[in-house]
Amino acid sequence: SGGEKARVALATFCLTPCNVLLLDEPTNHLDVDAIAALLDAIGKYNGALVVVSHDRAFCEALRATHVGYVSGGSCRVEERPLRDSDFSEADRGVRNSLGGGDDDDSNAELSAAEAKAARELERQRQKRLSAAPKKIATIESKVDALEAELQEIDGAMLQAGADVAKLAELGAAREGVQQRVDGLYAEWEELEELLAASQPVGSGG
Repeated sequence: SGGEKARVALATFCLTPCNVLLLDEPTNHLDVDAIAALLDAIGKYNGALVVVSHDRAFCEALRATHVGYVSGGSCRVEERPLRDSDFSEADRGVRNSLGGGDDDDSNAELSAAEAKAARELERQRQKRLSAAPKKIATIESKVDALEAELQEIDGAMLQAGADVAKLAELGAAREGVQQRVDGLYAEWEELEELLAASQPVGSGG
């Protein structure tokens, strides 16, 4: 498969000493675990790296020192980090070709420590993304159990009638369970948003 071929190619690169790597769409056909491993390897690589990619999250994790933009049959290379216009379909590189920027280039340089921190954040995001489907299934199971518990509490409150002390006890218990349900739903929604954000633009479900 394409993913297996990509893994073999990346393994070959890792075993071949070199001081320059040229990567053309390196994340194509790779799952989130493989991308995280690739970012980890790149983080330990001491040579120069040239990357062609449409994967914005991957590119931002690399924290490029130079950006090349192809326009009008030529490639313009600028010493700067990435900016929003590099990925803008509406902009189509107008600001790039004119040399304009979104921010003042004077504060654009990022330190090696910041770049390393950014790569670590992206690795953590990829790990969380990889675990999201299983985590969602676990949350769904917990929510079902807690909602069943809420129904039992509601039934007990009906049976309690005018017993104020019992109603207060059950009410406090119900509030605690409801808070747990709300927290799980919030986590579930966050994971769904993470999965949705990882889908390529224009892909349909």
